[in-house]
Amino acid sequence: MKQSILQNAATNVLYQLFQNTSDAVFGIDKQSRVRFWNDACEKLLGLSFQQVENEKCYSVLSGTDLNGSPLCGPGCHASKKIMSGRPVSHYDLMVKGADEDSLIVNVGAYITPEMYQERTDTAAFFVLRRIDCYRLLKRMSDGGTLKQNEYKTDSFRLTPRELQILELASKGVSTIDIANQLFISTITVRNHFKNIFCKLDVHTRAEAVSLALRNSFFQ
Repeated sequence: MKQSILQNAATNVLYQLFQNTSDAVFGIDKQSRVRFWNDACEKLLGLSFQQVENEKCYSVLSGTDLNGSPLCGPGCHASKKIMSGRPVSHYDLMVKGADEDSLIVNVGAYITPEMYQERTDTAAFFVLRRIDCYRLLKRMSDGGTLKQNEYKTDSFRLTPRELQILELASKGVSTIDIANQLFISTITVRNHFKNIFCKLDVHTRAEAVSLALRNSFFQ
């Protein structure tokens, strides 16, 4: 079990539940140090518990908003609310995934019973749920601030292979799975994405997919 010595029976139940859930979950203490990290979190972010144990959560995640502005850091809005015992509303976060590509997750925070004890091992749990590209597009159309220019595929001269890779990405296919489906290396896939980003003047896969869907690249 990937956890330190437990001090509270109620929190022990949470450990058991979160260890076996399909959602990515990690727990922190009052100093924002990672104290729990389930298998789903390792799969999503590509980091083992041994790599992140006792590290500051904001250093591990280095999360930003959808436009690349830092959200994770010492005294972030989530940690301030948690340390004051106030509930934290769900929020979206851009992080690096297991394949080093950017992905968007929705974050939910849950304060543990131990939070109110003088000595505590785990003050809060964070649940990370990946947001698929279509849901992300809707969120941005409802108030996001990513580029809203109108684009045409021809003006950027995306190759058939680049369009194929971008369409697979729009369906949530990972870099490794794209490589396997197209019988090419992951390095080649990454190089294609670099070319796509350059031609579309974007910086992340989420931006490229959003732009492509918004302008009907795949029709």
